[in-house]
Amino acid sequence: MASITAMTAPPTRYALTGRFFHWSVALLMAAMFITIWCRGLTEPNTPERAFWTSAHTSCGLLVFGLTVLRLLIRTPSPEVAESPFAGLLRLAMHRVLLVVTLLVPVAGFVRMAARNRVTDFFGAAIPSPFGDNPFLYHAARALHGDAMQIIVLTLIGLHVAAALAHHFILKDDTLRRMT
Repeated sequence: MASITAMTAPPTRYALTGRFFHWSVALLMAAMFITIWCRGLTEPNTPERAFWTSAHTSCGLLVFGLTVLRLLIRTPSPEVAESPFAGLLRLAMHRVLLVVTLLVPVAGFVRMAARNRVTDFFGAAIPSPFGDNPFLYHAARALHGDAMQIIVLTLIGLHVAAALAHHFILKDDTLRRMT
């Protein structure tokens, strides 16, 4: 009887696929910030700048692809004892982060493509489907520029702060479930 209960008990950790998606996107997001900051240290129209731009773009497209896969491959989440407000807050943050990991890479691609530039994805050229489209460029720039960088860093900071608060202040197993 115990083995049947163990087989039907809710998971205590996130599934391996869920942890893979979470930490892969986290590492890629870090790589995106590092590459764009490195790009800013280079002179315009140099091979070094092109390298950092390509690395940033490739990481962004991987974030988008992994997020789409994460949405398609639904993994069970551990049940959490929490207040309705905490559950709503957790769900809202999760959904906002998913939207950001979909929207920002798409806006980055559109921003580049609307200038009729080829997008480099780890050496594979993706031609622009838009040609030169100033309106589309400016709209995408609003969603993929300095302000969005601050918003994304703030969301990541809040996410990390919540995980650390759960671990060190509430002393629950929230952080351990994702590691």
